[in-house]
Amino acid sequence: RISVNHGFVQNLVYGEWVTKHWIFNSILEEIKFINVLCRNIGIPQLFCNEYSMDTQELIGYRIILIPSLKNYYDFVSALEKIAINNLNYKTFQKAAPYICPIDRKKPDGSLKGSIEMLEEWMQQNYLSSIPNGAEYFKEDVSNTLRKIRKIRQVPAHELYSNQHDKSLYSKQNELVKEVYCALERLRLIFSTHPKNKDIPLPNALKDRTKIAIY
Repeated sequence: RISVNHGFVQNLVYGEWVTKHWIFNSILEEIKFINVLCRNIGIPQLFCNEYSMDTQELIGYRIILIPSLKNYYDFVSALEKIAINNLNYKTFQKAAPYICPIDRKKPDGSLKGSIEMLEEWMQQNYLSSIPNGAEYFKEDVSNTLRKIRKIRQVPAHELYSNQHDKSLYSKQNELVKEVYCALERLRLIFSTHPKNKDIPLPNALKDRTKIAIY
């Protein structure tokens, strides 16, 4: 069954305001606001780069128009660039009020990965006071990040045929929702810091019921 996008009809046919926010934009807004919260605490921003939908750097960060594996993997690659490779190691190494830094190196001298450092830093500064906090954090945040990386490894390490499969539409929708929820959870954690209690939430992030997947 094919139906016309509701926002299109609402705006161009009835001339009404569209009040929903596209989830692709909302993910980028969450990243920007998390960085605001970090800087206000006095630590380097969690994400090295901030993006907008009109940038040329985010090739693949869009709804896949043709449900091919190549388009899907291009999308996952963009998510990895935005949410994982973009993590700032310096965030975890700076002391601030109520914040204890962690080392970049492991006891054997090797370097920790970005997701590993995020988990350890959260355990050190936030999760230790919450019963089963580490498990909840993995379920809500780091498992999603690892899922992106696992999917991304397929085209990086394996040959694959560029199959067309309509189920990729729903897979993309589910993955983008998981990424948004993970970033929202991160933002909620940073917002609990005492220095962030008076930071107003941007309008685009106030009502998650208005975030739409088109």
